[in-house]
Amino acid sequence: MFTIQKVDLNNEKEVVLLSDFLQRFSLQLDLVDQSYVIIENDCIIATCSLYKNVLKCFAIDDKYQNMGITNQLISYMLKVCFDLNIQDIFIFTKVVNAKIFKGLNFEEIYFNKSISLLHYGPTTINKVLSDIPKYDGLIGAIVMNANPFTLGHQYLVEYASQQVDHLYVFVVQEDVSYFSFEDRYMLVLQGCSKYKNVTVLPSSIYMISSATFPTYFLKDEQIVVSEHARMDATIFAQYFAKTLSIKKRFVGQEPLDVTTDMYNQVMKDVLTRYDIQLIVIPRKEMDDQVISASIVRKYLNEGKLDKIQPLVPDTTYQLILEKYAK
Repeated sequence: MFTIQKVDLNNEKEVVLLSDFLQRFSLQLDLVDQSYVIIENDCIIATCSLYKNVLKCFAIDDKYQNMGITNQLISYMLKVCFDLNIQDIFIFTKVVNAKIFKGLNFEEIYFNKSISLLHYGPTTINKVLSDIPKYDGLIGAIVMNANPFTLGHQYLVEYASQQVDHLYVFVVQEDVSYFSFEDRYMLVLQGCSKYKNVTVLPSSIYMISSATFPTYFLKDEQIVVSEHARMDATIFAQYFAKTLSIKKRFVGQEPLDVTTDMYNQVMKDVLTRYDIQLIVIPRKEMDDQVISASIVRKYLNEGKLDKIQPLVPDTTYQLILEKYAK
């Protein structure tokens, strides 16, 4: 048995040693909450880190393969998660390692030529899908962060709901936004309540946020965006669209955001292969300016509440006054 040690992420020397070890495997030490290593003869021989509910930066020295280190390290990391009350755990790993984790009861959700995403825990993707109501006819979907919900979002929902028999609106569940998920979800529910053929749902843990995407595998920012879009679209198509018979996915046009525009282009390419149409809708404008959540947040930070009111539904404005206005 090898001894597992916690890395002091505030200790520059320990962080450098860990980073140097990861570089041997073409990995980078990016966002992590905790990191653990196994050391022998003052050298790191294995490591794994945790960020939120994602295990990442997993690597083992080739000389120590097939010595039970993987089982010991991952079992230890699962205990760390359980102690933190994290029940559903993801791991991004190189695709060559996927077989190891499958043997430890992880379920592979997505893979490409280099990256594998696996899940461990009670909230399986089949369970998530079985809990979603199903509808007949032409089905569409929107995935939105709504940070916060604006008249632009409402316009997108109204337009999309008129193009299909039923529309799912998935609200990104991960809590990494200016507005909490609880508030964002409530605002979308309120903003969509008048549309009788719209069902609003949490996105679930399987519509993965860019915050947890493994940038430590990829050094070029454009490749990171492209690969995240490819993963997002593939999981959506293979699981959600297939189970819910979704044939149209709607997104707002992004004329000023190059990154989001590229994301949409990659998503269109993937969804087309699954016979799903990506429909890009021109953004709603007011006074020759596109309505966007980022502008609302900008005005909020500047204390310009009078400029926010024309851009959002009353429910959003009231919540801003009650909880977010400075």
